Amino acid sequence: MGTVWLARDERLRREVAVKQLLLPPGRNAAGTAQLRERMEREALAMAQVRHRGIVTVHDVLAEDDQPWIVMEYLRADSLDEFVRSRGPLPPRLAAEMGGQVLDALVAVHQSGILHRDIKPSNVLLTRDGQAVITDFGIATFDGAATLTESGQVIGSPAYMAPEVVNGHRATAASDLWSLGATLFFTVEGRSPYQRETAVAVLAALIIEEPPTPENAGLLGPAIASVLRRDPTERASAAELALLLGAAAAPAGAVPSRPDPERTVRVRPAYGATPDRSTPVKEPGQSAPALRNRRSGKTDQDFGRFWSSPVKWSGAKKAAAALGVCALAASVFIAWLNGERDDSSRRPTAVSATPAPKGTSVAGRVPTLRITCVLDTCAHVLVRAQDVGALLDRELTAGEQVQFFDARLDVVLEDASLPEVDVNGVPRDWGKPGERQEFSVTRE
Repeated sequence: MGTVWLARDERLRREVAVKQLLLPPGRNAAGTAQLRERMEREALAMAQVRHRGIVTVHDVLAEDDQPWIVMEYLRADSLDEFVRSRGPLPPRLAAEMGGQVLDALVAVHQSGILHRDIKPSNVLLTRDGQAVITDFGIATFDGAATLTESGQVIGSPAYMAPEVVNGHRATAASDLWSLGATLFFTVEGRSPYQRETAVAVLAALIIEEPPTPENAGLLGPAIASVLRRDPTERASAAELALLLGAAAAPAGAVPSRPDPERTVRVRPAYGATPDRSTPVKEPGQSAPALRNRRSGKTDQDFGRFWSSPVKWSGAKKAAAALGVCALAASVFIAWLNGERDDSSRRPTAVSATPAPKGTSVAGRVPTLRITCVLDTCAHVLVRAQDVGALLDRELTAGEQVQFFDARLDVVLEDASLPEVDVNGVPRDWGKPGERQEFSVTRE
């Protein structure tokens, strides 16, 4: 019931996405008021959740008695567009994407909100590897009255949980079913209950068991754990996170003691407690390529596709361009941008005890070193010009990352929390709570 426009904020000199409410002809006053309230709830729902996997709301405006939502704008493809144009994803990438969506969805649930419309067209994939949930148009708050008309089905039937189709109230487990159906689409190229008509879809949801995906590989158990008709038998978010983490792990990776010369730290999905060290391949070795049997493409293939420019059909239809500042786990970025033998492109040693200032691995002084000396540090983003995001997450106590690229662009959400060294020299980048963006060049 809305159109998203690409606009420019003249005061702050930035591009934004603006959602306009479209009122169907012949709608009575009560129906119009309901649609307006639903749109205002959408803005409130998105604004309640601060998460890099949720679109950011800047403002809600009223013009001619019509609400407009002003949101952050980011070029991205929807998961639906991506799969239909380039084919199903290999299980490893699908699992990593699913972990990001789950992490954002848990943040939504912890805020007392149900999304109720998780589906491929409502998941955006940014060019630097972050999955972002959009469209909270039918989201509900705990304890709040619903805005659904009597007898009206709200949501997308192909991704709707069976209990919702049967008239029961949606729960967090219903959103997890929808995520499972979305993951099914990601590896199969179709929804688990794809039929010719919406009525046929609803009938199948009521009486048929979900099919088993043919191309899910190690992702199969994660999908099956939430595609269970009885919501009480579905995996919890924490259980699903563990299954997704196992499916996303590089083939042949064996948990071991971290080697500071060859190890990066990976932020696990919500609730997961796997070993936090993912071995980086030795120079000259090739990481095994996982192939989707349906599309015939590997994760390396999608790395090349993902980093290619996004095609646009026009600024007015910018719904697929909503998003937030991108987050991606380091391993996912490596897959999406193609595996590289140059280990200097990755953050090196992450240790519980920070290394002495001015020193580094193999005696080299890094271009940039960031050390978290508190219990936790705010979000840190580090990009290299020809690679994209190298680090995009929070740091934990005692964690240290360092980079050797010629030029790096850095964003510190709270510049006072981490210690920052540039070319071996300590720098003070800002005051408490201050966000800083800067570039550093290797000397």
